[in-house]
Amino acid sequence: MFESFMIKALIGAVLTSIFAAPVGLLMIWRKETYFSDTLSHCVLLGVVAGILMGINLNISIFILVGVIAILLIKLPDHKMMDIYLMILGQTALCVGLVCLSFMPNFRADLTQYLFGDVLMTTTTDLIYTAVVGMVCGILFIKNWDKQVFCAVHPELARCEGIDVRCQNILFTVILAFFVAVCFKTTGMLLISALLIIPAATASSLSKTPEQALIISIFLGVLCSFAGIGSSYYFDVPTAPAIEICCAGCFLISKCFVRK
Repeated sequence: MFESFMIKALIGAVLTSIFAAPVGLLMIWRKETYFSDTLSHCVLLGVVAGILMGINLNISIFILVGVIAILLIKLPDHKMMDIYLMILGQTALCVGLVCLSFMPNFRADLTQYLFGDVLMTTTTDLIYTAVVGMVCGILFIKNWDKQVFCAVHPELARCEGIDVRCQNILFTVILAFFVAVCFKTTGMLLISALLIIPAATASSLSKTPEQALIISIFLGVLCSFAGIGSSYYFDVPTAPAIEICCAGCFLISKCFVRK
């Protein structure tokens, strides 16, 4: 369990879980839980773009996902947002798969992109995740109250003089950073699980945003250790094991915890 690749995997999963906590909570409070699904499905297009341009995949994914996210929040008809998100997410995933089929010289395990491979985390991945997480953490610390206010009561926040549009763009950029960072840990299909499930569990167990943040971080880290441990001892896929642990915590909170 204490081999070097396992230690790197644990560190990577813990960093991702800490990063996911505030992002996931804000998504729930904003009622935008499907937003991350759409952006995660765009990851494969970012991979294709990075390969074609010969640049780092994390950078190409961040640029593509960030641009798509900002365009989505500028859509005028928000009543149709769920439909837009579904169509865009599924189409982006299919276009990415079709593009890869026209790249015979590129060999990759699609399972790694779809479900992640945290056990293959490298030192470079850890440095990248830590730096990005630190930058986003500073932005969250400076804007946390405004972000919560805009998520829960956007109209009231606007009346209080908060630039809601600026805060929305900031959150969208941070979400794009998260998707670009964690796709290797969870894969593009399970990003929402790590984002939403610990946050949803924490929301039902807490009375303040700060309590929810602490509980969400704790649950994410706990499930990361449990999922990676299960993967190591029982030889099961790591990312799905983490997601199952998250779902287990959620079910326990609903079955045995009463407000």
